[in-house]
Amino acid sequence: MENITLRTQLSDLTRDLSVLRKQLAFLEESEKRVRLVFGLPEISPAVRALGTGGSVVPFASSPSALDLQTYNVESEVDRLLRRCSFERENYDAIYQELLHRKDRLDCTPSVYPLNGYLARGFGVKPDPFTGENRLHSGLDIAASSGTPVHATADGRVLSAEYQPQFGNLITLDHGNGVETCYGHLSRFAVKAKAKVRRGDIIGYVGNTGYSTGPHCHYEVHINDRAVNPLSSVCSGDDLAALPVSSVANQ
Repeated sequence: MENITLRTQLSDLTRDLSVLRKQLAFLEESEKRVRLVFGLPEISPAVRALGTGGSVVPFASSPSALDLQTYNVESEVDRLLRRCSFERENYDAIYQELLHRKDRLDCTPSVYPLNGYLARGFGVKPDPFTGENRLHSGLDIAASSGTPVHATADGRVLSAEYQPQFGNLITLDHGNGVETCYGHLSRFAVKAKAKVRRGDIIGYVGNTGYSTGPHCHYEVHINDRAVNPLSSVCSGDDLAALPVSSVANQ
């Protein structure tokens, strides 16, 4: 009677293990698709095999069919438990990597600092005061005085101070060698060392410093080198609704 009960239990467990194998196979395929979508490295079949080694413990005597079935079920339970642990570690690793990427994206300047008109673009341009060609290391975005200026990425305020050339100037540190500058402001809305998020108001458009009219001079620096801010602007963002016409001619 005891053997009959054990066989019934083993049969039920074998059926449950079959369902679990299918669910694990689905999770593995899902994990592979996630890695493919986000360009994460694949896990080799050899690693997925989860090979184990060691000595095989022999049966004390010739095993019965019930002994063999019990041994096989125990071995399968052990194998599936290792696969579950393996998949959990994989998903944890994927989650941490995506969090890291999100942090990098949050700290990457990707929107315009305000809604306005692009009066002057990046590159060698005539100086508005002297007429001489010189490198214009950012964007001049014209708008009415008092128009809010927004942080273009998460970061920390390095400085908020007056400088002769850029007037009231805010510099943000976004980490990884990336900084942004916002010049000619009428006033500040943040102080040095403050943390900001993309979209936060940090100041207001003005006409301070070396300026011919109300606008915000916006720069992006990577490792202390000015780069064209337009190269990283995402056009789908609300703050990126800046009307840009004939940028090459600005």
